[in-house]
Amino acid sequence: EITYGDWSSDVCSSDLRNNIDHYTGATFGCHENYSLNRKAPLHEQNVLSLLAFLTLRVLLAGAGRVGTVRPGHLRADPRGSADAPLFQISQRADYIQNDFFEWVQHNRAMINTRDEPLADPRQYRRLHLIHGDTSVLPSALFLKVGTTRLILDLLDADDLPPVALADAVSTLRGLSRRTRPPWTATLADGTTADALELLERYRMRANAAFRGRDAETDALLDLWQRTQAGLAANPESQVGIVDWVTKEYLLRAFCESEGLDWSHPWLEAQDLEFHQIHPEKGLGLAMANLDGYWNPQRVDLACSDPPQDSRARARSRLMREIAGKDTSYFLDWEAVEVPTVSRNRLLDPFQT
Repeated sequence: EITYGDWSSDVCSSDLRNNIDHYTGATFGCHENYSLNRKAPLHEQNVLSLLAFLTLRVLLAGAGRVGTVRPGHLRADPRGSADAPLFQISQRADYIQNDFFEWVQHNRAMINTRDEPLADPRQYRRLHLIHGDTSVLPSALFLKVGTTRLILDLLDADDLPPVALADAVSTLRGLSRRTRPPWTATLADGTTADALELLERYRMRANAAFRGRDAETDALLDLWQRTQAGLAANPESQVGIVDWVTKEYLLRAFCESEGLDWSHPWLEAQDLEFHQIHPEKGLGLAMANLDGYWNPQRVDLACSDPPQDSRARARSRLMREIAGKDTSYFLDWEAVEVPTVSRNRLLDPFQT
């Protein structure tokens, strides 16, 4: 919280991390970046399977939102205002227009195809995602990033399950607008399947390939299994674990206590309060289940002490050398440059 003394002692600013502005209808992206081996087998079956997972994972990783953008102006959505959802699973689903596209500000796509590895282009490529929601609960972030990383490990091993959706964009939007099972998805062959059962195919492949690799992977696989089972049986069992479930639970209780319906504008304000990053103010963080591997440790230390097995350590060391000097500098993911000094290239993500 910041107090602006020049204005008034009563004027304060709150910090939020979310993806929508209810007032203007604007959206803000949550950018996920994953390094892939340049030789990863990106043949058609694997690309379609990866796209399917990134669509289906909204059930695990959606942050939830009140309402929607203007109906009738969305791909594969001819419905009118009477059909607009009062609450949905994903903040970003309404704004995604394509499966694949090169740019991020217009014609938003699930996968950004620009080949910008931010590392040695001979060894790496970057998977850049902008369709996901900003996570609030530590467990939700653990699920979102962790399961995606396991799927990319399966991709490297050419071991993804053969799953292809008929239309990933409309499937994402359809899943987002249904908050109770069953969730269904139409496959490329015209048949329909249960979305959680499709996700289970991915989990079982990952479990068979990576169970026992390390404690983090085992904790992730266990949470993945429990979360999917909980969503199938009783979504409210995942309060404190899954963002959208937790937000809906809180807003429903708020409506009941205040005698409001879901169209009341007060809910939009409460929606934002869920995303406060201050641990003593955020409605979401107050509900977090921290009984697990995902409980963030050493948070204060992490602000100044970078991971010791990545180039963040090298970049931090170079920045400390520059700090306090009367000089200009250039700083990027893969390079640090100071005038009169040769450029320091950081092409290896694991360079320390």
